Parts: sequence; structure tokens; C-alpha cells
Amino acid sequence: MTIGYFDCSSGVSGDMVLGALVDAGLPFPLLKKQVAQLNPRGFRLRCQTVKRGDFRGVKVHVIPLKTPQRYRGLKEIQALIQSSRLSHSVIEKSLKVFKRLAEAEARVHGKTVSRVHFHEVGAVDTLVDVVGTVVGLEQLEIEKVFFSPINTGLGFQKKTPSKAEGSTEGFSSSPAPATAELLKGVPCFSTHVNFELATPTGVALLTTLGAPASSLPVFSISSIGYGAGDWNPPSHPNLLRFFIGQRQRKNESQEEKLSLLHTNIDDLNPQIYEYLMERLFHQGALDVYLTPIIMKKGRPATLLSVLSDAKKISSLLKIIFHETTTLGVRVQEISRVKLKRRKSSLQTPFGKMKGKKIFQDGTTDRITPEYEACKRMAKETGFPLRDILAISQSLPYRKKGK
Repeated sequence: MTIGYFDCSSGVSGDMVLGALVDAGLPFPLLKKQVAQLNPRGFRLRCQTVKRGDFRGVKVHVIPLKTPQRYRGLKEIQALIQSSRLSHSVIEKSLKVFKRLAEAEARVHGKTVSRVHFHEVGAVDTLVDVVGTVVGLEQLEIEKVFFSPINTGLGFQKKTPSKAEGSTEGFSSSPAPATAELLKGVPCFSTHVNFELATPTGVALLTTLGAPASSLPVFSISSIGYGAGDWNPPSHPNLLRFFIGQRQRKNESQEEKLSLLHTNIDDLNPQIYEYLMERLFHQGALDVYLTPIIMKKGRPATLLSVLSDAKKISSLLKIIFHETTTLGVRVQEISRVKLKRRKSSLQTPFGKMKGKKIFQDGTTDRITPEYEACKRMAKETGFPLRDILAISQSLPYRKKGK
């Protein structure tokens, strides 16, 4: 699986995300061609390699061809994106980002989403940042996106006035109100940097398209890109770092914690065990088995063993005490390692029947038929059950990728 990871130690903005994607391998001509499908086409893109501190990065400039920029609301932006020839997935994800951004702005301004008109969403650069990011992730075939805790910056920043909202020039604290709204439930922090490092557009992109991660995921890095912000502070390189890599294949076996219930029974009618096992399985026991044992003074007895998830212990104990003569049950926590399996069906000479695929080392190790399916097939066809089991279990299977 190809995954991407954004290192937000210097915050995040829409243009920084675009620059990081281009630097990590997204062809700039392809990006220009894709976003040019937006209508109207009142902008042009320029890509530039810049220095931020001692490090290089890529800055993508969105240059409007008409001034002043128009203020747009969510409905108009939705219409612009939906009328384009972009792929269905790009349109769908872009709309989700804008909807999330508009909901945050609506909440902080005390308006409904349909009545929100503001500079941040209406500006052509934000439109390009959002759609371009979604295009870039798709073109780079990123299947999963993660991001680090986000540095928000601090202090008060000059606020752009919006005629549509009737606001005037002033100051806003960092993170900005809409950014703070978008950061709910997201790991974030603030350093000594007196600047707005995280913008609403950047945070909306990451929180809509990705998932937070406290550190780099376990993966093999194939490419790294650096997206530059407008500001070039002396304190630190204002860059967004983006990693692309392949997630390491997980072992197909997995370990889980279970409980094992034991009890020795020497005075129960053996006919009851069938009914007892049936009730235990129905209640959620993973396995139930009986073992003949010899107790003190040579008394024959039966060891009842029940394998269970910890959540089922109480209800299973109730059944054991109710249906047997035992006075005590030993409860032991154990570990079980099991191979990955998935429900499937297999075609046999007797017909199609239910089964399961067992995976090991990333490939199908074997396909086994369900016992109940074999039993039902034996009743329907008249073939011996042992033959149906033997033939079904020996069927060839195709390994993954063949």
C-alpha cells in the first residue's frame, strides 16, 4: 500500500501542500492541465524552487488573472467543481473538503452553511489548492494519508476584510477561529513562532483526506517533497515535508488475548455434554472440547475446556454452573496466534459450497470448505461425507497475483 505522511512541524497551508506534492514527484504540467479544467479559468500556475532557511523547497504560486477576486459561497464553488471534467473521485473529495471548511466558517460566524460567503473559500487560490491537492494525491496513487501533530503558531495576525461578511480590517489570534474549529480532536501544538503557521485551507485538507499519526508510520520511504510557505522566518525553515512510501507487509498471523475456562467433572451424565456444548457455542464460545482424565483415587472424569473472548466469560460461566455439577471453574488468560482468514466459496465436483481462504506471507495458503457445507452436500448428493471432505480439501488454489 502506498501511503503519504505530512510532517507539519512548521504548520500547513494549501500552497505548502501543493508544493510538497510537486517536489515529491507530481509532474507540474500534469497538475496545470488538471486544474485548468476548473471553470472559470481565471488564473495561472507558476512553480518555483525557493530557499527557506538553509533548505530548499517548492513554492506553487496561484496567480489570478482578474482583480479584485470575487467572494464565493459554498453552492457556487460546488457548481464550479461539479461542472468540470475532473474524475468522479477528485470531485467528490474536493467537495468534502470545501463542505468541512464551510461548516467551520459557518460556526464561527454564527451563520448557516448556505449563507456563508467569505474570502478564504471564495478566492481562486484556495479553489486551486484544494482541487490540486486531491488531484496530486490521486496521480501519485497515495492510498492512505497521515499527518503529524500540527504546529499552529501563536500571537495575533492581521485579518483580511471581507465585504461579503461586512467585516473590517483587524486582527485575529492564531490559530484563527476557523482553523481552531477544524482542529477539534486533532493533535496540535504551538511553539514560540509568532505567526499563523496553520491555515484553515491546509488543516481542512489534512483532516478531511488524512488521519493523524503521532510519528512516522512503519513504511519504506521512496520519495520526499518539501512545500514552501510564503513566509521565510529566521527562526526555522518554513517548509512542509511530505513522505511517500510503501507500508511494510504485515505478518498474516495475528496474536490475540483470550480466556480459557477449565473444570474437572466426575459426576455428570455424559449425555448432557452435547447439549452443554451447543449452549456454550450459541453463547459465543470460540471452542469447546472434552478431555478424558483420571483424578485422584483412580476416578475417571472429564475435563471441560472452553475458549472464549474475555467479554463472554460471565455468560459462559453462568451456563457452566447452571448445566453441570461443578463447584468451581479455573479461568486462565492465554494468547492465541491465528492466520488471517476470509469467508469465500469454492467450486467442487459436487457443486459450489461455502469455505474460507487462509492467508500466509501475503498469498492464499489454502482454501478449506466449511464442515457444515460438506455435510449438507453429502445429504443432498448421497456421496460419502469423507469423500466430499477429502476432495474439497485437496482442490488446487490460485496464489495472489497469478
